[in-house]
Amino acid sequence: MNASGIKGLCLDVYGTLVDQELANGGYASALVAQGLDDAVVSKIGEAFEPQLRELFRPFVDENLSLRSKFPRILDLFEVVFDELAADAGVSFDTHQAAENLVLALGQVDILPDARAFLEWADSRFPICLVSDGDDDMIYPALRRNGLLCWPVVTSEAFRSYKISQESPLFPTALRILGTSAEETLHIGDQLSDVYGAQRAGLQTAYVNRKGKPLDLATADVETGGLSELQEKLSLVEL
Repeated sequence: MNASGIKGLCLDVYGTLVDQELANGGYASALVAQGLDDAVVSKIGEAFEPQLRELFRPFVDENLSLRSKFPRILDLFEVVFDELAADAGVSFDTHQAAENLVLALGQVDILPDARAFLEWADSRFPICLVSDGDDDMIYPALRRNGLLCWPVVTSEAFRSYKISQESPLFPTALRILGTSAEETLHIGDQLSDVYGAQRAGLQTAYVNRKGKPLDLATADVETGGLSELQEKLSLVEL
């Protein structure tokens, strides 16, 4: 990472700034209310995120803006619930489960190290938030945590995901920031953050809160959280 050349920051939201894990209880209780037992709900919860990541992989080679209907996060959630219901041999309202999860993701809280990092970064860099999220979940979450003071670029608004071919998300963020790709650092916690940002020419920081290695891409810098990243960036100021 060429930290001395960084003039702008892009930040992912879920898993980087806000705690998406808190949303699990929202849809889990709804599944129990539909008659599923705790063991089945737990199995679905464990398999959900890996299954969702697999759905994103084909987007690497596709320009999603060319599709007649853009697959929103809500749509992808429903596909995952359909697949997991079939795998578990159970039946439930998968569309309602997907809507419950989107609603729950709008009610999550900021992560402990995020506010201090944002306060530090905001006095040094222009900031743009870039999220693979539906507007119905991202804006309530940002509003709830007082994070609507920065510009936001969402996948739903631009009919693309970060990882997608010819994605307009990062070029749009760069225009907002007024910085070049080479002098902009994108900070995120998923493969789509690192792969997508590098594809657009940005420097990348992988916030690896769960200690899981990435495949397909290697970030310019990897940290266990935003406090550690702040320390690394602060060294340049000394």
